[in-house]
Amino acid sequence: MEHRKSTRVTEFAVGILAGVSTYESVLAQALELTEDERELLVISVRRSLPQAPKDGYDAFWDGEIKRRLEALVNGEEDEMEWDEFEEELLSGG
Repeated sequence: MEHRKSTRVTEFAVGILAGVSTYESVLAQALELTEDERELLVISVRRSLPQAPKDGYDAFWDGEIKRRLEALVNGEEDEMEWDEFEEELLSGG
């Protein structure tokens, strides 16, 4: 993920805190983000909502998801297109 993308998501979050208060304004700004940025935003907003652990919930995966997301946002991990990932997964490599 490029630094520019995480910067735009951060700017979006700052805009919310600075007084963008209406649903329509937030939605309009969110729709201007790239698809990757919108996905990151959805993940971030979902993580901010209260949630009850589900049966079989494994705390390990919560930490792992957070670690991977932070690594991606910080540029420590490379993005991979779905087709590339699927091919690697199916090839066992």
